[in-house]
Amino acid sequence: MDWLNLNLGFILDVVVDGIQGYVLNGVTALLLAIPWPTVFFVVVGASLLLRGIRGAALAAAGLLGIGVLGMWEAAAITLGIAGAAVLVALFIGLPIGAVMSRSIKLERTIRPVLDVMQTLPVFLFVIPIVVVLGTGAVAGLLATVLYCLPPVIRLTNVALRGVDSETVEAATSTGATEWQLLRTVKIPLGMPTIMIGINQAIILSLAMAVVSAFIGTPGLGQALLTGVVTARLDLGIEAGVAMFLLAVVVDRLVTGVNRKIQAHSHLVPA
Repeated sequence: MDWLNLNLGFILDVVVDGIQGYVLNGVTALLLAIPWPTVFFVVVGASLLLRGIRGAALAAAGLLGIGVLGMWEAAAITLGIAGAAVLVALFIGLPIGAVMSRSIKLERTIRPVLDVMQTLPVFLFVIPIVVVLGTGAVAGLLATVLYCLPPVIRLTNVALRGVDSETVEAATSTGATEWQLLRTVKIPLGMPTIMIGINQAIILSLAMAVVSAFIGTPGLGQALLTGVVTARLDLGIEAGVAMFLLAVVVDRLVTGVNRKIQAHSHLVPA
């Protein structure tokens, strides 16, 4: 670690400052700049299309609950950090899962690593990041990426391997290349399973917000931590309830998208 800090410390500082300045600050500023009524009507409208009247009512109740508790700004910050972490996890995990699905040896090599990552205590994802990068929102972001990465890789591999072999054979017989087979056959048919992995990654990223608050990540996790440390029961309960409501709304939206994908793929009745 002494060698790393001495020889590569300036590079790590540039990386941290770049992620903080060009990613986290931009995303959170954008979310905070959007008027709350706009977010409310967009989310409720999307829920109405994806989940029907009951889904829209649930989304409206969840967003109103967050607003009434006075936690909208903290929720927007948490959503921005969690969303950025999930996007990075998808950027890394989807290609790894796709390559893993094509090689049994690679799958046997990566699967134990994923098993270990999914059974490790959550704090062990934070410690190495803090040792290398220090504390702050960027460290929390990268720890969240590590925590929500395994389900993306695992379920992408399962989705692509589970595509009907006859469909793959028919596409291959027409002269489809490996890239065309992946893009036009395997990914569309495996998308419902891939979406389950994305949904798990989103929920894990929101759960990690509480742990990453210990290293300086702002948002609902920090409010919850402050309530615990300062013995403010009211603040802790408000932040906890807001976190729960945010997770429920996001989960309902993602599962609604997954249902539409399944219906479009003729996997379930429309």
